[in-house]
Amino acid sequence: MAGGACLIGLIGHYLRIDGPLHVRGIQFLTSLVIPALCFWVGMLIRYKVGKPKWRVLAIAGVAMLASLYFSRHTVNILHWMEIRLFWYFIALLGFLIPWNYLYERRDKDGYISAVFLVITVFTYAAIELCWQRMGTSIMLPKHEDIATLLLVVTTNILPIAAIPPVFFAAMFSLSNAGQWLGEKKWFRWIVGIAAIASFIGILPGLRFDLTLDPLYLTRWVQLFVQPVTIYLIIVICRIIRKLGKKEMTWKEVFAI
Repeated sequence: MAGGACLIGLIGHYLRIDGPLHVRGIQFLTSLVIPALCFWVGMLIRYKVGKPKWRVLAIAGVAMLASLYFSRHTVNILHWMEIRLFWYFIALLGFLIPWNYLYERRDKDGYISAVFLVITVFTYAAIELCWQRMGTSIMLPKHEDIATLLLVVTTNILPIAAIPPVFFAAMFSLSNAGQWLGEKKWFRWIVGIAAIASFIGILPGLRFDLTLDPLYLTRWVQLFVQPVTIYLIIVICRIIRKLGKKEMTWKEVFAI
């Protein structure tokens, strides 16, 4: 799931409007890359935690609803980075949904989840396109009220519209087809290169000064959910355990 998201992001980088090749509207499809990675990180944390106490789930639930609430309050101060607060909403949703719940209800063959993944991705892209156009384009005279209405509607629905595609992406990754694909070395090499490229692409936009500017905060979120970042965190934890006299070979320390 994470490798596929990075691969789509890398392809979209070269097909964007100012890239070497141009495919109209590709940027609206790739806007789902970070939400998918956020959902994946939430799933990983839940898998590691197992069955957290109800207080932890309650706090996560409140934080999730707060993220959703603040992400939609950007109609009068439209800012691309501010509405991306729903990334936290998606990550917390991935944490709140039990891993075994997804696995037991997975689409075993993967065909249904793949079809609905494609449908919901294009649906989200259409809403994203409408939201951006309503926020940046000037409507004809006497039609500004229509622009405001569409902006309000799309701002409210955009975070919700991100749920189906990331959910079906997770379902496909757990299916037999997804597991078969993930076991192939050629696929691992391709998405591995894409993950490294995605990680490197985030680094130039980082700032290390203390600022609450949404632009730079979301850059750090983008960095944290990168598969390479998660891998490095895991390796560091393993090295600490090995230095603490944990029986572990160096091959196991760096295993993926």
